[in-house]
Amino acid sequence: MDPHQQGPSIQDVLRRQDVHRSSSLWDALLEGEEVPGVLKCRHREKGMLEGGVDPRIATYITDAGLDGLLRVPNIDIDHALITALVERWRPETHTFHLPHGEMTITLQDIEVIMGVPVVGLPIVGLTRMNWGDLCAELLGHRPPDRVVGRGSNTAVMEGPRVKGKWLEEQFTNPLPANATEVRVQQYARFYILEMLAALSWLYRHLCNASEKTAKQIGGAVLLVQLWAWMRFPHICPVMRHPHHALPPGPLAVSNMKVMSVLFARWKGAKITTEHATHVLCAYRMSLASLRPNQIVWEPYRNYLGSLPAYCTLGQHIWRSIVPLIHFWVVEGHHPERVLRQFGMTQDVPGDVDTSIELHKITLQGKQDKNWAEEHAAHIARWAAHAIIADAPPFHGEMSYNDEYLFVGLGYCLYSTRVS
Repeated sequence: MDPHQQGPSIQDVLRRQDVHRSSSLWDALLEGEEVPGVLKCRHREKGMLEGGVDPRIATYITDAGLDGLLRVPNIDIDHALITALVERWRPETHTFHLPHGEMTITLQDIEVIMGVPVVGLPIVGLTRMNWGDLCAELLGHRPPDRVVGRGSNTAVMEGPRVKGKWLEEQFTNPLPANATEVRVQQYARFYILEMLAALSWLYRHLCNASEKTAKQIGGAVLLVQLWAWMRFPHICPVMRHPHHALPPGPLAVSNMKVMSVLFARWKGAKITTEHATHVLCAYRMSLASLRPNQIVWEPYRNYLGSLPAYCTLGQHIWRSIVPLIHFWVVEGHHPERVLRQFGMTQDVPGDVDTSIELHKITLQGKQDKNWAEEHAAHIARWAAHAIIADAPPFHGEMSYNDEYLFVGLGYCLYSTRVS
């Protein structure tokens, strides 16, 4: 393989290289244009959990099975790191393509890192309803109507989507001491909307952001960042201030609840935002020059037994090859391509179909769809969990002449311009 190959050396799998963000790095070099810069990460940075959640609100969040989200810290997002990872995300496989193989964010990661339940049926249904009335009922605030004669972005609510900034402004003040149970429930729903992460939605955002023309990315970018810090410790930020002594290892018990010491450490982490382009180049170089001993394939291996039950409840489906579904969004989950993340032998993966047609589906012009009916076949596949990826155990580093590295990386490993 040519070490200066511009893109994948074999494009049988990565068929969309011509519209992929990574190709624009090479195009800029050849045409003397400016190299693509840092993506804007749309992330709600309001520190609503800084002072802790009102116990009345926390009760409802716990009852909803989302107790784990209350323990996820408010961390600044490293836009340059997210950008460097997006440049290696491939919509064709739903994996990051790196020098030593494919890696991805799986059902295991979202359950272990974020405490989000992965067991149960997808969130789907009708999208035709009076969303303003529903917002007023469930959240206690009705979005204002679009200003006549103004641009399309003036609307606070478009179908089922409401602008986060406006919604946050409605809940700036703490929950009143004399709040009714209805008001408490409205605050709880707001907190859940702010914190909830969906893996299907994240995949869709990663796919969209990997296109040449993309300027921003949304979704659970905090999950992407925490996933990267766990897998690639050498790129973790240094501490801004030392923390008090903590028990060794990544998990500890605090106030009778298991908390992540890693989260506590990163809570005070310094995220460099100055000279973002320079930082992005450094991340590109770091990912392009990864050594085997810099990758932690199984960061949770020794700690799953110490986690609270909600972090491991779905472990029987972590390796399930299924569609991930959220209303109109359907994205394939392919753990069979990253079995080393589960301590298993990785063979050369077969072709997958992440469906360009499914990627094209948006809500625009489809307000009358019943997505439970539209995606019935995909929902049935999710519910069945009929195919669980499996392979013999494997721990450690692959041999340099392993078939996977020798054959599989022809499409996986490709040079990325880093300056």
